[in-house]
Amino acid sequence: MTPLLLSLVLATSFVPDRTGPEVSAPQCHGLFALIQAGDVEGVRAGLTPETVDAPGTGRCSKRTPLLAAAQWGQADLVELLLGLGADVNFTVVEREGALKGRVTAECLARAFGHDAVGALLRKRGAQDTRDGCLKRAALFAAVSREDPVRLAKERKAGNRLPVAQLLDAVRGVDCGAAPAYCTELVRHLPKEPSDTRDEALDELEAWVEVVPALRQQLSAVRRAGDGRPR
Repeated sequence: MTPLLLSLVLATSFVPDRTGPEVSAPQCHGLFALIQAGDVEGVRAGLTPETVDAPGTGRCSKRTPLLAAAQWGQADLVELLLGLGADVNFTVVEREGALKGRVTAECLARAFGHDAVGALLRKRGAQDTRDGCLKRAALFAAVSREDPVRLAKERKAGNRLPVAQLLDAVRGVDCGAAPAYCTELVRHLPKEPSDTRDEALDELEAWVEVVPALRQQLSAVRRAGDGRPR
């Protein structure tokens, strides 16, 4: 995940451990530390009917046990929690960041790359939110992995990056190391001019000497946006 995008996630969420089940003390405590570690028996012993859908505290305050297990990709715990009656469609609201809006367990699973967990939740009755959480999750997953193939797939399906999120992605990427991804980011730029779009264009143009293929693309976007050749 790029540093800027990660900072957006931290504004409203706890930090997912993408390297393994180790628990970091400042992150989550008690039941949620056990969830992060994938401790099925510990979670089973620590749950009651009253806590199966109860949110955590601190940096876990927006997560029920099921939401946390889904975000961390803990399939066994997802199965356990659903079996204990956890609400598969329990929804919380992210007020900032790339996932801003209503968020469910399936949304978090797919956003953080746990597609098998997402499929499991869907099989057990998960539904998309009214404001399209799954679309936001798909874009989040593509951007956090700098994945041009996934990003192109979403664009072709009509799911485009919001301009502010696109600018954040541009600011966090090394186009020299990810030229195909930067090329796809250009394709997500809107034709309509705006200050944010122009900021993204300016920052992408800084990479033209490293990725010459961007020059023609960026010029075309400029012309489409203001009607004047650059």
